[in-house]
Amino acid sequence: MAYVGVALPELCADRDECGYAARLLVDGSRIVSGLIGVGPGRSPAAGRELGAWAEAHPLETVIGERPWKVVDLAGFNEDFYKQVYDAHRLCIGADLLRTFGLLAERWARLRRGEFIAGFEFGLVGCGVVRERVNGSARWVADYNRPPLRAVARGERSTACAFGFPRPYGNKRTGNVQRRGQWERTKDGKWRSYRGRFWELLGLAHTFTGVSSSELGEYLTLFDLPPVTPHAVSFDDDGLGHLVAVVHAQHQLAVAIDQEAAAW
Repeated sequence: MAYVGVALPELCADRDECGYAARLLVDGSRIVSGLIGVGPGRSPAAGRELGAWAEAHPLETVIGERPWKVVDLAGFNEDFYKQVYDAHRLCIGADLLRTFGLLAERWARLRRGEFIAGFEFGLVGCGVVRERVNGSARWVADYNRPPLRAVARGERSTACAFGFPRPYGNKRTGNVQRRGQWERTKDGKWRSYRGRFWELLGLAHTFTGVSSSELGEYLTLFDLPPVTPHAVSFDDDGLGHLVAVVHAQHQLAVAIDQEAAAW
Protein backbone atom coordinates (compact mmCIF):
# COMPACT_ATOMS: atom_id res chain seq x y z
CA MET A 1 0.00 0.00 0.00
CA ALA A 2 1.00 3.65 -0.42
CA TYR A 3 0.32 6.97 1.29
CA VAL A 4 -0.86 9.89 -0.90
CA GLY A 5 -0.80 13.19 0.97
CA VAL A 6 -1.21 16.94 0.54
CA ALA A 7 -1.37 20.05 2.73
CA LEU A 8 -2.89 23.36 1.62
CA PRO A 9 -2.32 26.80 3.19
CA GLU A 10 -5.06 28.77 4.89
CA LEU A 11 -6.50 31.58 2.81
CA CYS A 12 -5.81 35.09 4.15
CA ALA A 13 -3.81 33.85 7.16
CA ASP A 14 -1.44 36.32 8.83
CA ARG A 15 1.40 33.98 7.99
CA ASP A 16 1.84 30.94 5.77
CA GLU A 17 0.33 28.05 7.74
CA CYS A 18 -1.63 24.90 7.11
CA GLY A 19 -5.37 25.19 6.57
CA TYR A 20 -6.24 21.58 5.83
CA ALA A 21 -4.28 18.41 5.06
CA ALA A 22 -5.51 15.14 3.60
CA ARG A 23 -4.19 11.69 2.89
CA LEU A 24 -5.39 8.58 1.14
CA LEU A 25 -4.11 5.11 1.93
CA VAL A 26 -4.22 3.32 -1.42
CA ASP A 27 -3.57 -0.07 -2.97
CA GLY A 28 -2.96 0.72 -6.64
CA SER A 29 -6.09 2.41 -7.96
CA ARG A 30 -8.14 1.30 -4.93
CA ILE A 31 -8.64 3.47 -1.85
CA VAL A 32 -8.37 1.87 1.58
CA SER A 33 -9.03 4.86 3.86
CA GLY A 34 -8.97 8.66 4.05
CA LEU A 35 -7.93 11.16 6.71
CA ILE A 36 -8.31 14.95 6.98
CA GLY A 37 -6.14 17.07 9.26
CA VAL A 38 -7.30 20.47 10.52
CA GLY A 39 -4.72 23.26 10.77
CA PRO A 40 -3.56 24.88 14.01
CA GLY A 41 -6.09 26.83 16.02
CA ARG A 42 -8.98 24.80 14.62
CA SER A 43 -10.37 21.95 16.62
CA PRO A 44 -12.25 19.08 15.07
CA ALA A 45 -14.78 19.93 17.76
CA ALA A 46 -15.87 22.63 15.36
CA GLY A 47 -16.70 19.06 14.74
CA ARG A 48 -20.37 19.14 14.15
CA GLU A 49 -19.85 20.98 10.88
CA LEU A 50 -16.76 19.05 9.88
CA GLY A 51 -18.32 15.76 10.94
CA ALA A 52 -21.49 16.59 9.04
CA TRP A 53 -19.42 17.35 5.95
CA ALA A 54 -17.56 14.03 6.29
CA GLU A 55 -20.85 12.15 6.60
CA ALA A 56 -22.34 13.95 3.60
CA HIS A 57 -19.25 13.35 1.41
CA PRO A 58 -18.27 9.70 2.04
CA LEU A 59 -15.16 8.17 0.53
CA GLU A 60 -15.52 5.24 -1.86
CA THR A 61 -13.18 2.56 -0.45
CA VAL A 62 -12.51 -1.11 -1.09
CA ILE A 63 -15.11 -1.97 1.56
CA GLY A 64 -17.75 0.50 0.39
CA GLU A 65 -18.54 4.08 1.34
CA ARG A 66 -16.87 5.33 4.50
CA PRO A 67 -16.77 8.84 6.04
CA TRP A 68 -13.47 10.70 6.17
CA LYS A 69 -11.82 10.58 9.59
CA VAL A 70 -11.03 14.07 10.90
CA VAL A 71 -8.15 14.84 13.31
CA ASP A 72 -6.01 17.80 14.36
CA LEU A 73 -2.62 18.42 12.74
CA ALA A 74 -0.70 16.53 15.44
CA GLY A 75 -2.93 13.49 14.87
CA PHE A 76 -2.47 13.82 11.12
CA ASN A 77 1.33 13.83 11.47
CA GLU A 78 1.26 10.88 13.87
CA ASP A 79 -0.68 8.94 11.25
CA PHE A 80 1.92 9.96 8.65
CA TYR A 81 4.70 8.45 10.75
CA LYS A 82 2.71 5.29 11.46
CA GLN A 83 2.01 4.72 7.77
CA VAL A 84 5.23 5.94 6.11
CA TYR A 85 7.88 5.41 8.81
CA ASP A 86 6.68 2.56 11.03
CA ALA A 87 4.99 0.56 8.23
CA HIS A 88 7.64 1.44 5.58
CA ARG A 89 5.00 2.53 3.05
CA LEU A 90 5.69 4.65 -0.03
CA CYS A 91 4.82 8.35 0.38
CA ILE A 92 3.47 10.10 -2.74
CA GLY A 93 2.81 13.79 -3.26
CA ALA A 94 3.10 16.77 -5.59
CA ASP A 95 5.48 19.44 -4.25
CA LEU A 96 6.50 17.52 -1.15
CA LEU A 97 8.72 20.39 0.03
CA ARG A 98 5.66 22.62 0.26
CA THR A 99 3.54 19.95 1.95
CA PHE A 100 6.13 19.13 4.62
CA GLY A 101 6.75 22.84 5.23
CA LEU A 102 3.06 23.38 5.98
CA LEU A 103 2.95 20.36 8.31
CA ALA A 104 6.03 21.49 10.24
CA GLU A 105 6.19 23.28 13.57
CA ARG A 106 9.83 24.16 12.95
CA TRP A 107 12.18 24.01 10.00
CA ALA A 108 15.89 24.71 9.62
CA ARG A 109 18.21 25.21 6.65
CA LEU A 110 20.82 22.48 6.19
CA ARG A 111 24.30 23.79 5.47
CA ARG A 112 26.20 20.56 4.93
CA GLY A 113 25.80 16.90 4.13
CA GLU A 114 23.63 15.10 1.60
CA PHE A 115 20.76 17.61 1.92
CA ILE A 116 22.86 20.78 1.81
CA ALA A 117 20.75 23.84 0.84
CA GLY A 118 17.64 21.86 1.76
CA PHE A 119 15.51 21.79 4.90
CA GLU A 120 15.00 19.73 8.03
CA PHE A 121 11.39 19.67 9.23
CA GLY A 122 10.08 18.95 12.71
CA LEU A 123 6.41 18.11 12.24
CA VAL A 124 3.68 19.40 14.57
CA GLY A 125 3.10 16.97 17.45
CA CYS A 126 6.29 14.96 16.81
CA GLY A 127 8.72 16.82 19.05
CA VAL A 128 9.32 20.05 20.95
CA VAL A 129 11.36 23.22 20.48
CA ARG A 130 14.01 23.67 23.19
CA GLU A 131 16.30 26.59 23.86
CA ARG A 132 20.08 26.16 23.75
CA VAL A 133 22.42 27.79 26.27
CA ASN A 134 23.23 30.52 23.71
CA GLY A 135 19.52 31.32 23.33
CA SER A 136 19.02 29.72 19.91
CA ALA A 137 16.23 27.18 19.37
CA ARG A 138 16.62 23.53 18.48
CA TRP A 139 14.17 20.77 17.61
CA VAL A 140 14.06 17.79 19.95
CA ALA A 141 12.30 14.97 18.14
CA ASP A 142 10.13 12.43 19.94
CA TYR A 143 11.47 8.89 20.15
CA ASN A 144 10.75 6.98 16.91
CA ARG A 145 9.76 10.24 15.17
CA PRO A 146 12.94 11.51 13.46
CA PRO A 147 12.89 14.82 11.59
CA LEU A 148 12.32 14.90 7.84
CA ARG A 149 14.92 16.19 5.40
CA ALA A 150 14.14 17.42 1.90
CA VAL A 151 15.94 19.27 -0.89
CA ALA A 152 15.07 20.25 -4.46
CA ARG A 153 16.91 18.14 -7.03
CA GLY A 154 17.13 18.73 -10.76
CA GLU A 155 14.41 20.73 -12.44
CA ARG A 156 11.25 19.51 -10.69
CA SER A 157 12.22 16.71 -8.34
CA THR A 158 12.60 16.56 -4.57
CA ALA A 159 14.78 14.21 -2.53
CA CYS A 160 13.38 13.33 0.91
CA ALA A 161 14.53 11.13 3.77
CA PHE A 162 13.93 10.59 7.46
CA GLY A 163 16.82 11.73 9.65
CA PHE A 164 18.58 9.73 12.35
CA PRO A 165 16.18 8.64 15.13
CA ARG A 166 16.79 9.98 18.60
CA PRO A 167 18.56 7.34 20.74
CA TYR A 168 17.54 6.60 24.30
CA GLY A 169 20.18 7.27 26.93
CA ASN A 170 19.78 5.36 30.20
CA LYS A 171 21.03 7.80 32.83
CA ARG A 172 21.34 5.09 35.47
CA THR A 173 23.52 2.71 33.43
CA GLY A 174 25.00 5.15 30.93
CA ASN A 175 23.99 2.86 28.07
CA VAL A 176 22.59 4.28 24.84
CA GLN A 177 19.85 2.22 23.18
CA ARG A 178 18.96 2.41 19.52
CA ARG A 179 15.42 3.54 18.71
CA GLY A 180 13.40 4.00 15.53
CA GLN A 181 13.24 2.01 12.31
CA TRP A 182 16.32 0.37 10.76
CA GLU A 183 17.08 -1.52 7.55
CA ARG A 184 19.90 -3.56 6.08
CA THR A 185 21.93 -2.16 3.19
CA LYS A 186 23.12 -4.28 0.24
CA ASP A 187 26.43 -4.95 1.97
CA GLY A 188 24.61 -6.33 5.03
CA LYS A 189 25.15 -3.35 7.32
CA TRP A 190 22.40 -1.68 9.31
CA ARG A 191 21.34 1.93 8.74
CA SER A 192 18.45 4.04 10.00
CA TYR A 193 15.38 3.79 7.78
CA ARG A 194 15.27 6.68 5.31
CA GLY A 195 11.79 6.14 3.85
CA ARG A 196 10.52 5.96 0.26
CA PHE A 197 9.12 9.05 -1.45
CA TRP A 198 7.66 9.85 -4.90
CA GLU A 199 7.67 13.48 -6.00
CA LEU A 200 4.92 13.52 -8.65
CA LEU A 201 6.03 16.76 -10.32
CA GLY A 202 9.49 15.30 -10.95
CA LEU A 203 8.14 11.98 -12.22
CA ALA A 204 5.60 13.68 -14.49
CA HIS A 205 8.38 15.88 -15.90
CA THR A 206 10.44 12.75 -16.63
CA PHE A 207 7.67 10.97 -18.53
CA THR A 208 6.24 13.97 -20.41
CA GLY A 209 9.33 16.08 -21.04
CA VAL A 210 7.31 19.14 -19.94
CA SER A 211 8.73 21.30 -17.15
CA SER A 212 5.97 22.78 -14.99
CA SER A 213 5.31 23.56 -11.36
CA GLU A 214 1.56 23.13 -11.92
CA LEU A 215 -0.13 19.86 -10.96
CA GLY A 216 -3.06 20.77 -13.21
CA GLU A 217 -0.87 20.93 -16.32
CA TYR A 218 0.49 17.44 -15.77
CA LEU A 219 -3.00 16.09 -15.09
CA THR A 220 -4.09 17.42 -18.48
CA LEU A 221 -1.10 15.79 -20.20
CA PHE A 222 -2.19 12.43 -18.74
CA ASP A 223 -5.81 13.02 -19.88
CA LEU A 224 -7.04 13.59 -16.33
CA PRO A 225 -9.33 16.42 -15.12
CA PRO A 226 -7.10 19.39 -14.17
CA VAL A 227 -6.99 20.58 -10.56
CA THR A 228 -4.66 23.38 -9.40
CA PRO A 229 -3.92 23.46 -5.65
CA HIS A 230 -4.52 26.81 -3.94
CA ALA A 231 -5.02 28.28 -0.47
CA VAL A 232 -8.29 27.28 1.18
CA SER A 233 -10.78 28.77 3.62
CA PHE A 234 -12.38 26.82 6.48
CA ASP A 235 -15.63 25.99 4.73
CA ASP A 236 -17.23 23.42 2.43
CA ASP A 237 -15.49 24.87 -0.62
CA GLY A 238 -12.11 24.54 1.05
CA LEU A 239 -12.76 20.93 2.02
CA GLY A 240 -14.07 20.14 -1.44
CA HIS A 241 -10.92 21.54 -3.05
CA LEU A 242 -8.67 19.65 -0.62
CA VAL A 243 -10.36 16.35 -1.46
CA ALA A 244 -10.20 17.09 -5.20
CA VAL A 245 -6.44 17.70 -4.97
CA VAL A 246 -5.62 14.52 -3.04
CA HIS A 247 -7.76 12.43 -5.44
CA ALA A 248 -6.03 14.10 -8.41
CA GLN A 249 -2.62 13.20 -6.98
CA HIS A 250 -3.72 9.59 -6.58
CA GLN A 251 -5.00 9.46 -10.16
CA LEU A 252 -1.74 10.96 -11.47
CA ALA A 253 0.33 8.46 -9.49
CA VAL A 254 -1.64 5.56 -11.00
CA ALA A 255 -1.25 7.04 -14.51
CA ILE A 256 2.51 7.49 -14.07
CA ASP A 257 2.86 3.94 -12.74
CA GLN A 258 1.06 2.61 -15.83
CA GLU A 259 3.20 4.79 -18.10
CA ALA A 260 6.39 3.56 -16.44
CA ALA A 261 5.40 -0.07 -17.04
CA ALA A 262 5.11 0.65 -20.76
CA TRP A 263 8.66 1.97 -21.07
